[in-house]
Amino acid sequence: MLDEFAYHEAVDRLFVIQDMANGCLVDHPAIQAEPEVLEKVQHALSTLADAYQLMARKEEEKFPVAA
Repeated sequence: MLDEFAYHEAVDRLFVIQDMANGCLVDHPAIQAEPEVLEKVQHALSTLADAYQLMARKEEEKFPVAA
């Protein structure tokens, strides 16, 4: 069974990958010089951002923060 830590870790990993891809790919001069490639990278980052938000919601649904 997946526990709270597994969900938190998944959210964190999605953030880390987004951050790395943004810093390493979007700002790369060769990618900047190729609009088609940049568009694909930005689409992938958008999809990762959606996955991050969805996973964070799933984590909150399964493991609500106590008030």
